[in-house]
Amino acid sequence: IRVLNIRIKDAKKANTKAFFVLRTIINNNYAYAILLLKAIELLPENLKTAFILTHTEDLSQLEVAEIMRTSRKAVESLVRRAKYNLRITLEKY
Repeated sequence: IRVLNIRIKDAKKANTKAFFVLRTIINNNYAYAILLLKAIELLPENLKTAFILTHTEDLSQLEVAEIMRTSRKAVESLVRRAKYNLRITLEKY
């Protein structure tokens, strides 16, 4: 629960889409929201960064590639691997 509160607080401060995404998830299924956030926290840093920037900040893969100083194809791969890891982690639940 603490992880969730920190994320919402940070998202509000940053005034990002993340806050609205989290609020929607929480309204629909609070328990799943906590599991999802914990699973995201467990991702390796580069996967987590690519996933968060593309899915909560709504940046293009090209924009993320510039931020991460890598290629668009590398970002595409990182996001794909992040989704795979999340799927594996969350399929237990």
